[in-house]
Amino acid sequence: MSPSIFKTLTTIVAWVCFIFGLISVIAPTMIGITTGGLSGTINNVEAGQLWFWRHGLGWLLGMAFFATYFFAVKVRKSLD
Repeated sequence: MSPSIFKTLTTIVAWVCFIFGLISVIAPTMIGITTGGLSGTINNVEAGQLWFWRHGLGWLLGMAFFATYFFAVKVRKSLD
């Protein structure tokens, strides 16, 4: 494979991870703000688990997507 194919693939991966990272961070935050579920709603273990599945998991996925995005950008720069 030629280096231009690797450059194209890393660019695509970087953009996809960036877009999904934004969606994974912004969507749970906006839902939490509109429903009031981001602050003061965890009073027991079940509420904490529910909060994690609704908001925390999205943030963790978003951070993983952003980490992958930064790695893809680093790889892309090394291919130049």
